Amino acid sequence: GDYDEALFMYHKALGIHESSLEVNNEGAADLYSNIGEVLRIKENYNEALVMFRKGLSIRESVLGFGHHDTSTSYSNIGAVLYDTGSYDESLEMFRKALRIDELVLGPNHQETAPLYSNIGSALHGKRNYGEALVMYRKALAIFEKEVGVSHHQTLQVQENIESCLEHLQHK
Repeated sequence: GDYDEALFMYHKALGIHESSLEVNNEGAADLYSNIGEVLRIKENYNEALVMFRKGLSIRESVLGFGHHDTSTSYSNIGAVLYDTGSYDESLEMFRKALRIDELVLGPNHQETAPLYSNIGSALHGKRNYGEALVMYRKALAIFEKEVGVSHHQTLQVQENIESCLEHLQHK
């Protein structure tokens, strides 16, 4: 995609929000998140974190801690931190997101599965293979039930499980 044009359009929309003094609303939070995601894709991690944190701040003040969109903001921040190798910090963000979604959606909801997988990946990055395996297996059970055994997310988690098992065998 044309990420530079997307960034331009998101910033333009954000400027409209700011000029109408509607900076602290869900629309502005969505724009900050969209900008953050484009910046993450472009591997501009520092700016992505700034945008995601602005979106989180708005979501916490407008929606509160216990809202799925707030969880998404925590997860987005966790993903950037993971991408930069900051596994402890990413783990903290993914766990906050999971706490919210477990309360709001339930522990076996399709939206919680990626969070279990992300936590597994952060633990995997820290070489905590046993703990990662537990999280990957939770994600796998949900993915298999909700999206099927041949879905790309299910297959990715299966690969992650295999990787953990290989690491545990060679310890």
